[in-house]
Amino acid sequence: MNAIEGGVASRAESLIQEAPPAAFGAIGGERLAMGSLQPAPVPLASRTSPLADIAFSDLYLEHDGLAWYKKAPNDRHGHRLSGPLQAAARQLLEDARGMTLTDDDSFGWGGLILRAKCIPTLKGPVYSFRRIIDRPLDFLKIGYPPRLERALMAAEFDEGGLVLVAGRTGSGKTTSLMSYVAERLRTFGGLAVTAENPIEVQMQGRYEGLEGIAGTCYQTQVKDDKEFGPRIRDFMRVAPNIIVLGEMRTADAAGQAVLAGTSGHLVLVSVHGRDIVSVIDRVKNLVSESGYDVSLFADCLLAVVHQQMFLDDIDGEDCRRIVVKPLIVKGSTNESAIRSHIRGAVLEQMVSEVERQERVMTLPGKMGQF
Repeated sequence: MNAIEGGVASRAESLIQEAPPAAFGAIGGERLAMGSLQPAPVPLASRTSPLADIAFSDLYLEHDGLAWYKKAPNDRHGHRLSGPLQAAARQLLEDARGMTLTDDDSFGWGGLILRAKCIPTLKGPVYSFRRIIDRPLDFLKIGYPPRLERALMAAEFDEGGLVLVAGRTGSGKTTSLMSYVAERLRTFGGLAVTAENPIEVQMQGRYEGLEGIAGTCYQTQVKDDKEFGPRIRDFMRVAPNIIVLGEMRTADAAGQAVLAGTSGHLVLVSVHGRDIVSVIDRVKNLVSESGYDVSLFADCLLAVVHQQMFLDDIDGEDCRRIVVKPLIVKGSTNESAIRSHIRGAVLEQMVSEVERQERVMTLPGKMGQF
């Protein structure tokens, strides 16, 4: 690990070992029931902490006082804190202990929005703080090629259907998905509602675009995966234009998402997967398990984007690089064939189509078409 500043904290060990939690994830006493609507973060510190100047995704405080962080969830290098930064981390823990936090509560502190967890390890508790992004990034600057941006921003998508943003853990898929939601609200207006577990990007609010166009996003948080399906059914009663799912792991959620997509809602979903074909196969199986015909999924799928994120060192600066592979279905020159492959039993036939679209995505100017 790389030291950032010299010095060693003095009270770290005794501070961290005080009042170990009774259960995984609990900090500051008994758990409280989490409401479905994520509340605004409660500020614990009015002054900006020096920790806010560090580009971290996750901060860890170990039982012996060691404090370190990861620059991104998939960062494999531990970056050590010391001196004033370690002291700031100790203050963060002390303030967090003054709250009653559940696993998925977020709170404001020192210019940061954080989510806390405690891991009761063999040698003592380790406290983890995940940094929550306080606003969606600019969709046109996250690193998607312009041709892909234009395809995903098609006005025809508002007629309803399903868009899957896929990737492995730490690939930045949720960040990209929420940036996409914000851009569509600014461009086309309407109402977006989310179901997440947990909330990772603060999205709730109004998004104003050109010529008076404005959209609104309401965020909700579910307690476990079983609530995604019922939450979608609840959403259908409030006339949303966009429904956003933080994950799709259950058959009920997949079935309800497809029904919403075929009913004229634009459904945007973050999905874990190693590649486009395996993601389609997984969702197809979930839809079948839910009792609905897979033809509904084939008919309403608009696009799948699979992404990876890499940390590059450019002139001493850490830069995040997104690598994407697309499968645009609606409006593609091979749309009928793609939908036919999804209905069929052998999805591997779509590999060549994914490769073709990947080539088209990088062509200059107006050459080629998805």
